[in-house]
Amino acid sequence: MESGGNDITEESILTQFQSLFLRGVYLRNMLSYMCNSCTSDIHDPITHTICMFLSTPVRINITKTGLAPFQDCNTAIYPFFCMDEDQKSFLLDILQHMQERSCASLSTQMGGGGMATFNSALPKTYIDTSEVICQFFHATKDSEKIGMKQEVRDNICNVIIQRVCSSVHIPRRALNEIMQRVERESRDIHVIYKVVHCHRQPFFRWFFLPAGGHEGYDEVPYGRHATIILQLKELRQPIPVPGMEVINRFFEDKRLTCVLLMTWMSMVLGIFSELGVMDSHFMKLGPGKHSKVMGVELDTWYKWSCIAVFTFVSTSINAFVGDAIMPWIQNTIQDHKTKFLPYSKTMCILITQVWTLYCCIMSVFALFVMLSQVDFLIIRIVADLLVNVYTSIAFMKGKVVDPERYSAWIKSDSTHHTAHGLPTPQPGNVLSSVAVKHDDETEDASHHAPNEDYDTEDRKKSMDTLLRHQ
Repeated sequence: MESGGNDITEESILTQFQSLFLRGVYLRNMLSYMCNSCTSDIHDPITHTICMFLSTPVRINITKTGLAPFQDCNTAIYPFFCMDEDQKSFLLDILQHMQERSCASLSTQMGGGGMATFNSALPKTYIDTSEVICQFFHATKDSEKIGMKQEVRDNICNVIIQRVCSSVHIPRRALNEIMQRVERESRDIHVIYKVVHCHRQPFFRWFFLPAGGHEGYDEVPYGRHATIILQLKELRQPIPVPGMEVINRFFEDKRLTCVLLMTWMSMVLGIFSELGVMDSHFMKLGPGKHSKVMGVELDTWYKWSCIAVFTFVSTSINAFVGDAIMPWIQNTIQDHKTKFLPYSKTMCILITQVWTLYCCIMSVFALFVMLSQVDFLIIRIVADLLVNVYTSIAFMKGKVVDPERYSAWIKSDSTHHTAHGLPTPQPGNVLSSVAVKHDDETEDASHHAPNEDYDTEDRKKSMDTLLRHQ
């Protein structure tokens, strides 16, 4: 996409957006990431995410952290670090196009930061249903979650599809297309879909059968309208990836992670120094005509000192207040497990609004200062490090250093909790286990995800009970 071209239309932008984000492996990676990054209040994150992909109109919303591809779903963000260069380049072209044509709506988000929405007069567009279901199927089948058997993963895949079909209307024609496509693309299982009639009521039947026969399947009645027939088939064991143990060690040991970060940062500085960045205006120190902030030349020590003091004080306040307010907003206001508030609800809303307003205004000045000259960046780093020492000590107050007990606690926590409390896996791996509820979890019906609409007594019986008896 060439920004600024006269031949660029809304249709061409939407077409390229769909090809780069809503098709094939691109859609699979986005679906996998959003499944794994759902908040802890979502009872069934995989079903919730798939239903969102199927029922929510597509819209190009660009934030400072990534892409929000759905209308009125500003929290469902696909971050930049998960994208490839073509996707990032396309979004940059879109931003330039919106700036040149003035076809963007700007809004703010809670916690600071803005969002640019591409204004389009085209009708609402949705992701292709068969594309979403097929990419979910392949992502689940290819997942290499340690400790879960392939047949259990296939079983969970069937249950998720069943839940989606009970929550989102999928036409029979789309179901036929999905079955034909999966049958063509899948090499490990043979998929057949057909509609039968029982007592003059339609029953949808899914057959996940090996290519050789139809024996040994389990018939699972579900509600009044559907019957799911499942056939488990043991797939090939995943091939061990060379060097995976080393990668896991770097991921789990945060000291090695920091060594990796510093090594990479040193390499980046060396590369850019070799390219001549050290001789640019950005790397010069002190006042001069080369130093500009928001178009104002800092050609005297007085002007330079004012900006330097502002940078140090503003960064210190941002780091201090950010570490004080943001965890409080997340753990007290937004966390559904917190039942008590220290202030009135009006005061809590006022605190969040003041913080949001402050972040929106100050982020503009901070951005221009940070990009003006390297000496202000150094001042910002020093202030941030000093305040971070204090806040880190405050967070660690009352904690005891015990590596052995910490390791045992991590293992116990990963065993008895779903994937919400674990680090977000890399794109491409759907953790099907998040759909499984443990025996010790007793949740009220009000905690169900919005897309789980159980209107009969049969639907209130979770399919998780079935999975535990397989």
